[in-house]
Amino acid sequence: VQNRAFINGEWVEARSQMTFSVFTPSNGSEIAAVPDMDAVDAVDAIKAASIAFKNWSSVASKERAALLRRWFDILELNTLEIARVIALESGKPLQEAVAEVAYGNAFVEMFAGEATRIMGETMTSGDNTKQYFYLREPVGVVALITPWNFPHTLILRKAAAALAAGCSCVVKPAEDTPLTALALASTLQQAGFPKGVFNVVTSSRLKTPSVGKVFCEHTSVAAVSFTGSTNVGKLLYSQCANTVKRLSLELGGNSPFIVFPSADVDLAVNSALTSKFRNCGQVCVSPNRFLVHRKLFSKFVDQLTWRMKYDLTIGSNFDPLTNIGPLINQGQFTKVKRLVEDAVTKGAQVHIGGRPANYCGPLYY
Repeated sequence: VQNRAFINGEWVEARSQMTFSVFTPSNGSEIAAVPDMDAVDAVDAIKAASIAFKNWSSVASKERAALLRRWFDILELNTLEIARVIALESGKPLQEAVAEVAYGNAFVEMFAGEATRIMGETMTSGDNTKQYFYLREPVGVVALITPWNFPHTLILRKAAAALAAGCSCVVKPAEDTPLTALALASTLQQAGFPKGVFNVVTSSRLKTPSVGKVFCEHTSVAAVSFTGSTNVGKLLYSQCANTVKRLSLELGGNSPFIVFPSADVDLAVNSALTSKFRNCGQVCVSPNRFLVHRKLFSKFVDQLTWRMKYDLTIGSNFDPLTNIGPLINQGQFTKVKRLVEDAVTKGAQVHIGGRPANYCGPLYY
């Protein structure tokens, strides 16, 4: 496991020499200490990416495609190793982590193919003395800010597309899961990508706002892509205004699960179990409320309770039988606990669970 940031093809410490600890949610033990980078380090990464862009943008699409394909092959060879890193720092059950690696790797494979299919357009002119055509060109340095719930997939989905198009990247992974990003940087280095086209800036929760601000306001950054909360997305939106950056936002979900009177209850229960408990419910499309028609309410609740009792196994996320791991951190644990307590206070009936599972670890619920 790498424990240094990756800037301009080198493994580096923060200029301040400061670090922050990464903990495993399973038992709260420290896994590693990584560089706690700030705005100064972020500028270094942007400068490296900007210099690299000048050459990378002119590399033939066939060569970019070949490098991406090589990266995909190396990622595939290291599937289990990367999945273990994901499980260790995110608390995700190992079987889910393996599935995430397969899903994320597929984006690299897809964009390796798309690199040679970046096509322009022509338009018919109303004046026979003119010809209209469009060329698609890489925009420049792209800053990628990613969350902890899919630390592998969301980096690769963004970065593979940018690299295929000829852009260079600066990645800011979530402070809870920086090791997965560093593992990806290591495999990219093995694939032979030029220095500076892919950079990883690690920073603690305290320093993340200053790094994000630099990404949004630095004139060498052409685009910002962010996946995370709506409140942070609004802040980044405002910070990108002065430089009128291209901005891609994938923000918090608000997902109702609706069971109509005509529904197949077995199918509805199976879908509810899959969607609600994936990654311990820590997914943007995870249902946050169930709207069940009164005609099917009792049947749906009884079947879902039964399935939860016998199909969900809470425990060590490295146990192959486990499909419910810990929550990511104390803040998330407290949030879930308060939601349950609030619901019970307002009249909700607990059919199963509804309390901390301290026998497994401090962040299990």
